[in-house]
Amino acid sequence: MKPIKIIKTVLRALIAVPCALFLWVVYFTVGMFEALMENPV
Repeated sequence: MKPIKIIKTVLRALIAVPCALFLWVVYFTVGMFEALMENPV
């Protein structure tokens, strides 16, 4: 493994993890919102 390849992999992971978390939060929020709209308390 070249150092450049390791750095690129680390950078990719640092970018991918927040993106995945953000998408999960958006998906979760939309799901909750739709559930509330269908079944108002």
